[in-house]
Amino acid sequence: MSIKRDFERGTKGENMVSRLLGMAGVPCWSVATEAGSSHDLEFSFCSTSEVFTIEVKNDEMAERTGNLAIEVWNSYRNEPSGLTATKADLWVQIVGDAVYVANVAELRAWVDANGHTARYISRAGNRNATILLFNAYTILEAVFSRIDGLDSRTLMGTLEDMVCCPLV
Repeated sequence: MSIKRDFERGTKGENMVSRLLGMAGVPCWSVATEAGSSHDLEFSFCSTSEVFTIEVKNDEMAERTGNLAIEVWNSYRNEPSGLTATKADLWVQIVGDAVYVANVAELRAWVDANGHTARYISRAGNRNATILLFNAYTILEAVFSRIDGLDSRTLMGTLEDMVCCPLV
């Protein structure tokens, strides 16, 4: 995969999530996490007083292979990336046309507890990412909530529950 293709896939996923949240009345905008960092773009959504961030991952292979990839290390830079580096509050995983969301702390805890069940790949993608491959059904059922197709009120409640405070 090329960097350009990865970027296009990521942008497509971020736009999908932005539209989904916008239709539910959640204001969101794209922000860079750190100047010059290699971290993905994130979305922020806000309540009257707090801002929360969402990291969006679009896994094109998951639907076809039945495995969900969680990036944990940048092999070129020899530093944390993906789940181990994100500062986001929520992690959105897109699989096909389905959109799932998880609390980052809960996802990290689940990955830590279940990492032994994953397939470890040290040079995935453009050979710069270490990923853990989990059975997609298992991880999605265990820690994620599907949010596409929810009415606005239910979506807001799901997000509220995940960040532990009212959004509106």
